Amino acid sequence: MVASGEYFGKNTDSPTINSVLAIEITGTGIAPPYVNIPGKKTLTGHLGPIEYFERGKIISLYNPFNPSSDYHYQSDSTGSNWVLSLSISNGKVLYRMVTQVNLIEAPEPPIP
Repeated sequence: MVASGEYFGKNTDSPTINSVLAIEITGTGIAPPYVNIPGKKTLTGHLGPIEYFERGKIISLYNPFNPSSDYHYQSDSTGSNWVLSLSISNGKVLYRMVTQVNLIEAPEPPIP
């Protein structure tokens, strides 16, 4: 879980997975504080590690609106509320929250 904001994608995680979010969803963590690791239950209640997202897919993710900026993920302390955002070339961001489907353009993303 990533309560504080974190970038992930091609610029952050290439050539190696570095972001906490990418480590968790690829199941590449080996010890706490990671949750998705061998012998521990994941947030979904299954025994880890689970590869929710392929390592190569994370490394290939880039922001099509601003290739020098990666995606940004932030959740609340429970992981139940989150915001996924990316910077766009006009200085604003596009974001989506857990409670919405469509992207919203704004000066900055909200805090979950």
